[in-house]
Amino acid sequence: SSGVVWENRKYGGRKRRPFSVAHTEIIEAAHQRYSAQLSSEGGPVSGVHTLAPNLEVDFTTMTVRKPFNRHLHRTYEPGLWLQMQTFPQRQHLHFKVNKVQVDNQLTDVLFPVVFFRVNPAKSVMAETVPKPLFEVSVVQVTQPTGLLEYKYVSALLQEFHVMVEMPFISALLAMIYPQTDAQQLLYTEEKVEQDTALVHSSLTEALVLQQTASPVFFHYLHLSPIKMHLSFSLTGLDASEGAGGDPALGGQVLHLFLQSVGVTLTEMQDIEFRMGYFERKE
Repeated sequence: SSGVVWENRKYGGRKRRPFSVAHTEIIEAAHQRYSAQLSSEGGPVSGVHTLAPNLEVDFTTMTVRKPFNRHLHRTYEPGLWLQMQTFPQRQHLHFKVNKVQVDNQLTDVLFPVVFFRVNPAKSVMAETVPKPLFEVSVVQVTQPTGLLEYKYVSALLQEFHVMVEMPFISALLAMIYPQTDAQQLLYTEEKVEQDTALVHSSLTEALVLQQTASPVFFHYLHLSPIKMHLSFSLTGLDASEGAGGDPALGGQVLHLFLQSVGVTLTEMQDIEFRMGYFERKE
């Protein structure tokens, strides 16, 4: 899950609004002290806590007293959240990944964590509310002609870190492509005939095939900026080679690629990749 989330709700209202990350930490720390006093003393304990000049809460009634009078809720966001709505004229998809981490379960590894989110700076956390790692919202309009028309498409991806090494990649490829003989899968007679027909085909035929594809219309498309930190290492033996066997098909292809590149991709430590946002409106 995303951890503890503190929210406030107007009296008579339904919508909950989360506190900023800084206020959430302050409220949670005070709530832990309040819970400890209840369990240790057993008697009545004042639930009113002034946590900041403009923040006062009452854990007894679960209300906010400053800077406004509202209900107080302690909850959490699930790791994965999905909502799908279908109407006669449109379909709505809303998907969130609030928190996810990928660990490397191999032994004697350089990077025990493969994928994790980079926490925002403290100055940013003090003023913003918690946001999911990945969020996408899609509104598709149903057309009787069968054309794909999207009224709204928006995707948000927070800053993240990827730390991989060669044994982890080889283990994944061995699981996906367990074949040890690459020739049986890559060089079959049928695939050679398909490649030959593709080489001898004209550009006009390829253009006709592209024109037969159904067009896709977007009224609003927004992709958030992407910031990724990448660390890569060739340290260690492959999972299949370490056991005395031949590398799987995926490992053979990857080894061929790395040998072609040379020593350029041997070691990378915290390389930062950035991509600006992309937006198109009708």
